[in-house]
Amino acid sequence: MIKHALFGAAAFQTTGKPQTLLVTPARPKMKASRDDLSYIMVTIADDQRHPVPDAVVPVAFAVSGVGENTAVGNANPKDIASFRHLRRNSFQGTRLVVT
Repeated sequence: MIKHALFGAAAFQTTGKPQTLLVTPARPKMKASRDDLSYIMVTIADDQRHPVPDAVVPVAFAVSGVGENTAVGNANPKDIASFRHLRRNSFQGTRLVVT
């Protein structure tokens, strides 16, 4: 006799409109040096903080203190804008800034 057992499950959830940015640094602290870089992922999220994977919205970056933005990217192969521009559109709901 074969017994049936659940071996997996999946849930799908639709998201709302883009409402907020979720900012996730690769590490919490940096040295005050041009030789120290931090990668910061920015995810576009709805009002429930769920990532919106198809969000294409402009995002601008600014740094205060002794740091500076080194590069900004979105991984869109069709976006040929300079990685030095601090305002670019998100791609698939995300952006990356190197500070």
